[in-house]
This record gives sequence, structure tokens and C-alpha cells, in this order.
Amino acid sequence: MILTNEQLRGTISGAVELAEQNGVLIPYRFGRYLREHVYPATNRFHPKMTQSAGVVCRFTTNSHTLAFDYTVETLGAEQSFDVWVNGIFLSHTTCTALAGRIEVALPDERSEVEIYFPSHREGRIMNVTLDDGADFELPAAPKYRILFKGDSITNGSTTRFTSMGYTHQVARALNAHIINQGIGGEEFNPAAMDIDLKEELDLIVFAFGTNDWSHAPSHPRMVANVNGFLAGMRDLYPDTRMVMILPLWRADSHMQKPTGTFEHACALFRETATRFGVHVIDGQTLVPHVTEVFADKRLHPDEFGFQFYAENLLPHLKALLEK
Repeated sequence: MILTNEQLRGTISGAVELAEQNGVLIPYRFGRYLREHVYPATNRFHPKMTQSAGVVCRFTTNSHTLAFDYTVETLGAEQSFDVWVNGIFLSHTTCTALAGRIEVALPDERSEVEIYFPSHREGRIMNVTLDDGADFELPAAPKYRILFKGDSITNGSTTRFTSMGYTHQVARALNAHIINQGIGGEEFNPAAMDIDLKEELDLIVFAFGTNDWSHAPSHPRMVANVNGFLAGMRDLYPDTRMVMILPLWRADSHMQKPTGTFEHACALFRETATRFGVHVIDGQTLVPHVTEVFADKRLHPDEFGFQFYAENLLPHLKALLEK
């Protein structure tokens, strides 16, 4: 049997808006205001508005087979559709074609299925097929709902396995549904308030700063950006718990930038976060200070680095969520 779009709607998490076009569901991780006004077609980050980072299709079934068609708008060796079943990473399909079909044998009598969409491509699935007459159940409610706002590292950059980005690892460990609004290359942006996101959130995680230090034109501009961003988020979510992850270790942090030193930038982010009632986590403690766990040997963790990231981040997030 082929699941209807109405059935599929209840299985998809990670989307602020779930649209339908030509019979295919389109999950948007950013609301319409951000897509059309903050990052319009003329903005260099606009292509990232349709990327499906953080999007997961979850359901439970007693089917012995699973199959679905997929499309992506461009190819990329680092992008994949990953399938987990009952907590086991069962299938990894690299997007080497713009369209394809994935078939997976489900090994158990009752399977909790998770289909992870590509992080850096506009991934879509359709014709999700189970055995005729098989049971189909919507996923159980998550324990937590978490919004991640960050740059390329949060977006999942450089990992070949979509499901192994640090945000997904955290989500599995916490039984959380996430919205991943990571944007590769982005900085603290005072305009980037997603006013269309109506979901009740248990925690908001910020992971910016490394691009601010390396790309902002001046120290005053960096100061204005971080203050404006946190002020806007506090206005939108006055009572929601928030945490800022300070920039991770990077191999070129010894460089002097127009914004000042890396250490001074991190101190600024810490002080500003504290002023807005945002908990701070020292990113220097999360990932080893060795280039071998970075895909580019400098800045972006690889799968191994992301495992360190998630494992060391989890105790901090658990403590905040359980308060």
C-alpha cells in the first residue's frame, strides 16, 4: 500500500511549513516570512531556504518492506537519505542521481521507521510503500521540541551521513523533535526572526559566532549583530529556555581579524548571552583540538567530530531541559 499525503503529513517533523505541490509534500524548515523577506531570491542564502536539514519522516509499522521514491534538486556526494529502524542505522543512500527509489527490508515484526532527509539539498519523498494490509501508526509524541539556529556546522556541513549531524544525534538521545535552521555561512542576523514558527518549544539552541569573528567587517558591527539577534529572539520567546554554544575550536583561531581576536569574540558572545538570560556552553570543550576530526582540517567536524560534539553537548542540554 502507498501512504497518502494526509497520512504522511503526520509523520514529518522538522518543518515550519508543510506545503504540497504537484502531489508531493514539501517540508520547509523556515517560515514564509524568512524565505520571502529576510532571505529573498536576491539574497545569497536564499537557496538554503529549501534545503531539508532536520526533516525526518517517522512512523511505526509491521510491514516487512519499505520503499519510497525520492528527488533532489542538485547532486552532492555529501548528501544522503538515511533510514533508521528501531534505533539501528539500516540504510544509507547517497544522492548520485536527481531521482531514485530506495527499498529497505524491515527486520522486525514492529518497526519504528525514521527516514532522514538530505541536509544540503531540497530532498523530497513520495510513493512511500508498505506491504498491503500492513499496520501504520503515527509516531509517538516526542519528549522535547528543540529549535537549533546556527551556521554550516548546525546545518550538517561536511558529514556524508545526514543522520549523523550533531543535531540529529542529540534528537535521538533526548527523544526530541528538532527544527534545524542552520545556514552555512550565516552570522548572528538581527532580522532572522521566524515569526511563522508557532510550535511550542522546550529549548532554543544558538550556534553562531565563528563566521561573525572571521567575516564581520568590524568589531562594532559584530557587537550590534549579536545584541540585535538576541534581543529579537527574547522578544519572540520571553520565557523559553535558550542556550548559546560558543564557537568550536578552529585551527586558524590565532589569526587577527577586523573584529579582533578569536578569544575576545568568544568573550563578547558569552557576556551578551548572559545579559539576555541565555545559558552559555563553551564550544572549546565539545570537539577535540586536533585537525584529524575536522573534514576540512580546520573548521567543520567530520562524522567522528560530530560524535564528540553530540556526546559532550548532551549533558548540558539534559541539565537545562530537566530543570
